Amino acid sequence: MTTGFVPLSVPNLKGNELPYITHAVETKWVSTAGSYVVDFEKSVAEYVGVGNAVSCQSGTAGLHIALMLCGVTREDRKKLRDWYRQRHYKGYSCAHRSLRKSLQGGERTVSIYIIAEAGVNHNGSFALACQMVDAAKKARVDCIKFQTFISKNLVSRTAQKAEYQKVNTGEADSQLAMIKKLELSFAAFLKLNDYCKAAGIRFLSTPFDLESIAFLATLDMPFWKVPSGEVTNLPYLLAIAKTKKPVVMSTGMCEIEEIQAAMDVLKQNGTPTITLLHCNTEYPTPFKDVNLNAMQTMRQHFGVAVGYSDHTAGIEVPVAAAALGATVIEKHFTLDRTMEGPDHKASLEPGDLAAMVTSIRNIEKALGNGLKTVSESEKKNLAVARKSIVARRAIKAGETFSDENLTIKRPGNGINPMHWFEVLGRTAMQDFAEDEMIRL
Repeated sequence: MTTGFVPLSVPNLKGNELPYITHAVETKWVSTAGSYVVDFEKSVAEYVGVGNAVSCQSGTAGLHIALMLCGVTREDRKKLRDWYRQRHYKGYSCAHRSLRKSLQGGERTVSIYIIAEAGVNHNGSFALACQMVDAAKKARVDCIKFQTFISKNLVSRTAQKAEYQKVNTGEADSQLAMIKKLELSFAAFLKLNDYCKAAGIRFLSTPFDLESIAFLATLDMPFWKVPSGEVTNLPYLLAIAKTKKPVVMSTGMCEIEEIQAAMDVLKQNGTPTITLLHCNTEYPTPFKDVNLNAMQTMRQHFGVAVGYSDHTAGIEVPVAAAALGATVIEKHFTLDRTMEGPDHKASLEPGDLAAMVTSIRNIEKALGNGLKTVSESEKKNLAVARKSIVARRAIKAGETFSDENLTIKRPGNGINPMHWFEVLGRTAMQDFAEDEMIRL
């Protein structure tokens, strides 16, 4: 069937949906959540059998209307959701579906993609890198990410270390000397990719120079992870875009205009989808500088999926990012925070990484579907916690119900107290003992 969409000039209803729900039900129209989920709303309209739909920027109202129109029960909702996924794609977000498909590779249906950032915490050791793969797999992340570079192509001989690098590695060596110690060869990354496949975890690595882009393009990575430091590197962005793979881009140290310029280069030269990660490029990031609300600002400003790349100590902030709608979360980890190297101290150890993953997955479950209704787990408590209209004292048949002989007490499986004034003034049709539930 053909579903028509008619705009309704009531953006962001925020709790005032009832008049529009009533109107939609009376006129047999379905209210949708706006253009970014048009595919889903068309599918709902088709499933429901309604020929017209109203776009009103209110997802909760839209779903309520759809359910009201077709009488979908709680048990039927899963059927509707599964029917839609089978017709269209595996995933939850229409705006993010192409990238989600690439990230998942058909392996997951959870919405938040968690990247364990190994970075250079292998300290230049292939054996240590393999141990990190095993630890990441055990922590149940979606992906482990490394950093691929040729030191002489990345850092000049005169480049200074960052202050945190000086603190963590000393001031004797130059940045080039420090980076050289952390470099793995292309051959090592080939083996590491194979090791990840055998371990059953997705391999990913961020390139830091053009030769590394060309090498990594030969591997089966599902998307590119662009680091904050390359957002203003035009030749780098062009090389990434020409591979025509999705991009996840960190935005540490960036102004809005710089992000927009990088996105324009990527989109105009072949990048199909871009996910922006809010980020602060300080190790560790002070909590006062996290500015996590900027993640939502980017989603609103650029109209793309967003996530968060975390450099704070602990797991609180990435878990908060999950609650705020991050689709991708990246976190540095190490086997031992006391090891020598620039990034270990700002990284999680395996136990904390696993705790972060568990917390994020719990937040995903806790966020729910947004409908305010009775959950399955609390249904059994309705009668226990709510109240009914009962006899305050013994009542004889023929007496008139009044404030003097009625009261309200638990349990709640009798007459709902919201009908109090409908009961007052009526005649008792039988005798009632004290505390006995009233029946009409």
